Amino acid sequence: MKLKLKRESLEAMLLCQAKNDIRYYLNGIFLGADGTLAATNGHIALISTHDNKIENDVIISVGKVPTKKYNHVIIDTDSKVASFMPNIDHDINDLIGRLAVASCEEIDGRFPDIKRIVPKEIKSCSEIGFSADYLVLAGKLANVITPKYKAVKFALSGNDGAALGIFKLSDGTEFKYIVMPARI
Repeated sequence: MKLKLKRESLEAMLLCQAKNDIRYYLNGIFLGADGTLAATNGHIALISTHDNKIENDVIISVGKVPTKKYNHVIIDTDSKVASFMPNIDHDINDLIGRLAVASCEEIDGRFPDIKRIVPKEIKSCSEIGFSADYLVLAGKLANVITPKYKAVKFALSGNDGAALGIFKLSDGTEFKYIVMPARI
């Protein structure tokens, strides 16, 4: 199966996926048959959309991303190769001109029901605690998703509910960053 992801989508998801977690299915990026694109480490999650037409949900793991500027990546789960492409007009089957390659693989597992954790209502609160690492991660996500306008808007759902941060690409693609509160 061949999948195509924008640079911003891949790099943002890689920031939010788990690293060496015993729950191996969190160590990858989820692509849903309904167009959902997601990654989580169990404390934070990033949810967006993808344009691939796939029949079944899939979790993929992508190796080291190149430092060269690329526009999108074509992930071939059959050959286990991710090809980093320079411009958006490439056909998914045309790999001529690729800038770099990385290993990739399909992870066999069941990804959590990620839509369940998106806050449904906004509640005011006087104070809330977050892990500072996850607020720093919001800054890194802003640098990847909206480098010219490095800001995120958070909606709170009470003192003990998840916070929802929204990022948008210039083409309108929305990223929902969910941060679970910390007990302080």
